[in-house]
Amino acid sequence: MKNIEFEKIVKSQVEKARHDEDFKSRLIKYPRKALGESLSQFINEEEKIEVVDCPDFTSNDYIINRSEKGLLIKIPPQNIVVNAELTDDQLEAVAGGNFMLADLAQKIDQILHRYSTPPPSN
Repeated sequence: MKNIEFEKIVKSQVEKARHDEDFKSRLIKYPRKALGESLSQFINEEEKIEVVDCPDFTSNDYIINRSEKGLLIKIPPQNIVVNAELTDDQLEAVAGGNFMLADLAQKIDQILHRYSTPPPSN
């Protein structure tokens, strides 16, 4: 359970960094501070944390890599679909057999559109 909570927190911060360049810069430069107190229960003070911008990220890569060297967090580019998950309501509908294939197709289309749309120019 703790690993799931840890991953949710990190992935939410990575998602924020994908859309907020200032936060991304802080996360890369000062990862422990940017990740905040919410992760202190999962990461000891001696553990090295490295956050990298990963333009060559593929859907087969992992966002979080933990090894004896420390914690490596990769920030994928905006045009890569990651964490394409159904909502709890959608999962419940699928489990109950009340889910329409058209609803699933619509959700997938929304997710793909969200991540294939280029970021706004500044």
